[in-house]
Order: sequence, then structure tokens, then C-alpha cells
Amino acid sequence: MADIGDQLHNVWAAISANIRGRGANVMFISSNASDGCDDIACAFAKLAAKRTAKPVLLLDLDFVNNNQYHKLGGGKFKWQGPFDLSMSVKPFWRLIPHRRENDDTEKKLLVGYRVGNSKLFVSRLRQEKVEENQSIQIGPNINYWNVLKGAFDINVIDAPPLEYSAAGLAIVADMDAVILVVDADADPENAIELRDNIQKRGGNIIGVIMVENNLSQNEKVAGAA
Repeated sequence: MADIGDQLHNVWAAISANIRGRGANVMFISSNASDGCDDIACAFAKLAAKRTAKPVLLLDLDFVNNNQYHKLGGGKFKWQGPFDLSMSVKPFWRLIPHRRENDDTEKKLLVGYRVGNSKLFVSRLRQEKVEENQSIQIGPNINYWNVLKGAFDINVIDAPPLEYSAAGLAIVADMDAVILVVDADADPENAIELRDNIQKRGGNIIGVIMVENNLSQNEKVAGAA
């Protein structure tokens, strides 16, 4: 089995061959948290940021924890931002229950930060603006994703594992490409079920990253970017 670095370079080759200045929304998704999809998505975003002309956005769909923001050092370093990621269009998220008087706050919940001096930006959902009795619902909105491609060359969407959340499935049809992250040692039925869940919702699967869960996460992504 090819190492993770080689697999990510293959994914980059497949995506870059089809961008041609149009940008792309690329989702990484897995069945289980142990598959390390968040680390794979982050490694790919770093790789893309080194190769694109315009910035790359790593958008974390785990709106509760903002894991990517924190893992990259958010809050520890003086980054440029926050930048409004509402893109001045109807967002793909909304607060439930919805309150009309909070429309402006709702639109500006998602922000981005530039990671150091790189071309990589990472998202953060402003949970402090969400009231205790509210939750965040996401849904398809192709106009939002098309506008986002005008600002960033590649938008890497890190979807939470399906064992925890179906957030990725809610917007998978809006993605230009979907990459499955699969445990090479797990029951093949898990990968088949993941594939079927994506395809029946209109997702365009262009690749699979195979990971070995007997390796540490550092070993999995070593040399990837």
C-alpha cells in the first residue's frame, strides 16, 4: 500500500488537473474517528497551500469543537483575522431556533484566520455567539460554495466522521470532489457503506485514502505535505 504522502500527492494531481483556474471544494470524510480523517485533511490542505496561486481554506465542519483551528495553533499565535466567511451570500448554516433579529449575527458565525505567513487559512465557528438553547443546522447551498471558490483556489472541507455526525452528508452534493478516508485493516463493508452513503446523496467520489490504524497519526501523515 502506498504511504499517505504518495496518496495525497495522487489526490492533488487528480484535482489540480481539473481546476484550471476555477477552484474546487474538496471534502474528506470517514466512517470513524480512529481513521484520522482530520489529520489527512489538514495534511492535504498544507500540501495544496504550497502549490496553489491563491489561498487555500481548511474548513472544519465540526462547528462545536473547531479542532482544526486549535490543532494548528489558533489562539496561541497572532494570526491575521478573523475574516468573514459568509461571502455576502446566504450561508449554508443556520441557527435553530432561528430568530430574525439575529440574522446578521447568524451570517457572520463562520470566520477564517491566516495560518502564519502561509497561504493556508483555517475556519472557526464563533460558538460564543450561539445561545445555550440553540444548535447549528447545515444544508445544501451550491451558491455559497461557488462564491467561496472565487476567494480560494482549494477549499478543503473536513467532515466529522459519520459515527458522530451526518453533517458531511448534508452538503456532499455541493462538493466538486469527495475523498474517502478508510481504515485498510477494517471490515471492507465499512468502506462500502461509506461509499454508498456518499453516492446516494449525489457525492462525486474521486479517490480513497487508505490508512493503517496500527500506526500513530504522526506516522500516517509523515511527509504528506
